[in-house]
Formats: sequence, C-alpha cells, structure tokens
Amino acid sequence: MCAYMLTKMGYQVSILERGSELGGALRYIPKYRLPKNILDTTFNNLIRIAHIEVKFGVEMGNDGKALADLKNENYRAVFVATGTPNPRPLTIGRERVAGEELEGVMFGLNLLFDVNQGKVSPQLFQGKRVVVVGGGNVAFDVARTARRFGGDASLICLESEDKSSKDGIPADVEEIEGATEEGIKITYSRGVEEIIGEGGKFKKIKCPRCTSVFDEDGRFNPKFDRSDVLYLEGDVLLITIGQGPERAFFQQEGLLDERGRLDVDQLTLMSNRKEGVFIGGDVRRIGFAAEAMRDGIVAAESIDRYLKGKDLKAGREKEYESATIPKLMDYKSQPELVWAPVEERLNFEPFEKGFTLDEAVQEARRCLCCGPCKSCKGCVVLEFQPEISEIEVNKDLCSGCKVCLAVCPYDAARLEKSDEGLVAVIDDFKCKRCGLCVTACPAGAITIKDRFAETVADAYASL
Repeated sequence: MCAYMLTKMGYQVSILERGSELGGALRYIPKYRLPKNILDTTFNNLIRIAHIEVKFGVEMGNDGKALADLKNENYRAVFVATGTPNPRPLTIGRERVAGEELEGVMFGLNLLFDVNQGKVSPQLFQGKRVVVVGGGNVAFDVARTARRFGGDASLICLESEDKSSKDGIPADVEEIEGATEEGIKITYSRGVEEIIGEGGKFKKIKCPRCTSVFDEDGRFNPKFDRSDVLYLEGDVLLITIGQGPERAFFQQEGLLDERGRLDVDQLTLMSNRKEGVFIGGDVRRIGFAAEAMRDGIVAAESIDRYLKGKDLKAGREKEYESATIPKLMDYKSQPELVWAPVEERLNFEPFEKGFTLDEAVQEARRCLCCGPCKSCKGCVVLEFQPEISEIEVNKDLCSGCKVCLAVCPYDAARLEKSDEGLVAVIDDFKCKRCGLCVTACPAGAITIKDRFAETVADAYASL
C-alpha cells in the first residue's frame, strides 16, 4: 500500500521482496478462506497499474543488503514492513519448554506457508493424531488444515471457553464452530509444561490447568495449578502460539531502543534512530491486514513530506474523544452465512457461500458503529455542515416519560433527577444526531441546533 500511494504521488518505487511472491502474512491464510488466485490477481493488477518495480529474492541483514547499501543505490527513503515471520516458541513461566527438537514437533506457521507453496503431500497426516497448541485464529487455521490432510486433529489452549471473560479464547466464533463441526476436539484452560518423547519422536504433552491467563493489570501472565495435570498423546505436535519479527536485522541497523524495542515515532512512523527510515505493519504492531495497509498509507504521506523537506507532523495530530460502544440490540443482523456441509468441505476449496447481489446490498445498508460524532467530524470535513450540531433538552418541557430512552439505538439518553423531577439528558459523546429522539419526543423538548429551520427559511426567501 505504501508503494501504491507513493506512485500516485509521482515517485518511482521499488519493492524488495525476500521471497518469490508478494503478499506477506496473507500467504499464510489457507486457500479455503482466501484463494491463491484472488491474491495473485490483486497484487499483479496493483503492480501493473502503478508501474511498481518488484525485485524478488532480496535478503536484508545478515549476509544480505544493509540500509547503507540502499542509500548507495540512490534510494532516498525506505519503508520497512518485514512482518512477523518467526514462530514463537512454547514457554511456561519464563522458561522455554524443552522437546521442540523431537521428530514430529513442528511450528504451525511454517506448515501454513509450506501448504500454500504446494510443498506438502496430501497424505501428510493421514492416520496420525495431530495436537495443535494455541487459541487464536491462526491455530484454528492450522488445526483445520491438518484435518484436511487426513489428521485426527485436536487443539489445546490456555484460554477458557467463555469468550466474554478476560481469559476467553481469542479465536472468532466462526472458527470455533467450523472446527467443531469438522471433528476437531478443543481442550480449554490448559498449558504445556513438558513435551515428552520416546525414541526421539514426539509422544505426548504434559498439560497443567491454567487458572488465569492475564493478571490484574491486564498483562499476559498465565498462572497454573500444577497439581491438576492431564496428558495428551499424539504423533504430531504443531505449536501455534504467535509469531514475532526477525530481530537480528533491526539490531544490526541500530533501530532498537535500550529496552530492545523498535524506536518509531507513532505519528509519522519514521525511526527515531535513523532519518529517512520508516517502519510499519505487523513488525511494529501485530494486527489486521487493514491496519498494516493503514500504516502503509501513513508512511507514504510521511515519506512524501520528508522528501519535500516539510514538517512531518504538522496538521496530522487528531483529537479523539472516547465513548463506549453503542448497544447493538436494535441493529439489523448480518445476512446469514451459508457453509457447505462438512462432508463436502474437508478440502481447500472455499466453503463459505458468497453473498448474492441482494444480500451484498443488504449488508452494505446495515448500520454499524462509526464512533462518536465528536471524534469523527466527517460531515464537517465533507462540508455537509460547518460544525457538529449541539443537541439540547428543554427541561421545562421534558416530563421524564422515557420515550427517548426507548428509541435511542446508541444508549445516549438517560434520566437525571432535577428540582422539577426526572428530566432527559443526552450524552454528547454517544449521540449520533440521528434525530430519532427529536421525532419521538411527545413534548417536543429535544432539539438539534443544526440551523435546519433557518436553512429552509433562507431557501424560501431566495425563491
């Protein structure tokens, strides 16, 4: 995305890719969720349309290129988005769990990449018991992939089954439901204390009960009851508990701070250690693909300003006002997702039926939360109105009848006691100015100060 935006600004851009194809973390997503031809077509079209130069097989760090080499090749700015390709090893407490060297122990992330590269035999796990460790969407991708390769797959995770708790499993409900339908057994609230082998091969794992995943401060700090242990046997162990960046390159280039973290300006994404070097995407903070794309857009603007000698920060800081998420009880539900029957989907063909045209239109019309008006101000930017309209309640007219509370889909209205009794109060940070309360109020006590009446009067006067 950074390269695409820069080419639109008129720059000549090169992408240096270590592998043989573009896509990064998207290449780890199983084909039954994201078909390879969709990715290939998308990237090829972007490269063609934007006239971006792509160089494959370029290694950075170690025995490859350094940032100084790029400068010598007349690159005037660099955006580093190397992702998080290194699987995280199993630990308990601060100790690394021994046994990863046993035959049959693998990292799930590596399996997903090899599968998408066509390097795996279709009978890889045929007749084998496969145990996957992890509770995120990637772990479920690994378990469901193993199932499609003939494995008797099970999954074990630290987190609890109750998604509403602070220790709830992070995987999406759809992933959990799909895996369960496909015959994958899930064991909750268990860690891995020991990987046990026999004759150099993986045999089983020792799993103490996890009593909590996060501490009182919300930090990842699992606690275990070592007296409550179960053993899970298997032929293959796939460790899928997260991933991290390749730190060697950043250490070599002096891009880390004293605590060993990337030292990056959070607004401009330029390194605080090296001018002209910008860092973004998962390597900065693991998130969604859309968030990595946003980093690319932010970095492109920063690079443009940097090359033009402009202030990188001027006018870019935005004031956001927090607000609780509106209640969704009155929102329309999304169109029902239709999956192929289990017996027809244990392969790598997409099994989720897409929306029909009518369903796509229905979904596009569905009202979702866009945040409080005070933070958005999109209507002001688009010049629909000069400012966010104020909303007022006339306490002399309000009878406290609660009609506004009943109709408000954002939980913005509430009642407060006054000398005259109960009166309505509108929370300015939750209110979307939709006007439902204004229309519904039987006393006409609520008004939006949007100059609507004056605008109509002016329009009539001009006729």
